[in-house]
Amino acid sequence: MAEDDMDERRKKQADKIISQMTENEASAKDIAAQKKANKKAFGHEGSYDPAPE
Repeated sequence: MAEDDMDERRKKQADKIISQMTENEASAKDIAAQKKANKKAFGHEGSYDPAPE
């Protein structure tokens, strides 16, 4: 169970990074490079998750 929790936390962190980059209008090239880095560091590329309003 603890490993599942850690995996979820890593996924959320990767999503947070990509979401912030998307909201700050980073280029597609920069986002692609960050996704590759996220995959290596977190095991997840990350995806855009719009902030709840």
